[in-house]
Amino acid sequence: MRTTRNAIEHYEWRASEKEAKVILGNALSIAFEFAQVELGVDLAGDFKAHDTWRMLLDELYEFAGAHGARLERRLRAAGDHPTCCDQCGELTVPMRGGSCELCGHWQSIDDDA
Repeated sequence: MRTTRNAIEHYEWRASEKEAKVILGNALSIAFEFAQVELGVDLAGDFKAHDTWRMLLDELYEFAGAHGARLERRLRAAGDHPTCCDQCGELTVPMRGGSCELCGHWQSIDDDA
């Protein structure tokens, strides 16, 4: 993020739409994680309360991928082995099933699988 910020401020910075979406997706993911971990504020919960969260997941795939990867790392750091969500496709469902950490889809894990 710092490199991108410096490029914007100090140089004649240009980016394709795809590059801009990757930068924006990563920046949003960093902001959500920082607010949660460092400030104890659940911004994601606020966004999930209305259509903004669904729009981010459906229209800004780069955000879904970046934030899904952060949530997967958080689950693994807590000793969990997340499974793939049937709805969003990210490894963000706790190993025993339940609500996807990214999209909220409820998913049961078949013990016989």
